[in-house]
Amino acid sequence: MIDETAYPEFVLTALKKKAETPEVLEDLLYQWDERCGMRHYEGGMPMKEAEKAALKEVLERLNTIG
Repeated sequence: MIDETAYPEFVLTALKKKAETPEVLEDLLYQWDERCGMRHYEGGMPMKEAEKAALKEVLERLNTIG
């Protein structure tokens, strides 16, 4: 079950457009969360920048795979 309140609205909106099922959305959110955390907590990037960069990476990966 996805707690939508845990994610920024712009992330949910973008990833919902790409997800075909709730399971795919959950996986995409997991990928985003992992990449965002690495950028922010491990890399020292400000949270807003990390959120945007992580979303961009996940979307770019989807475009190269799909």
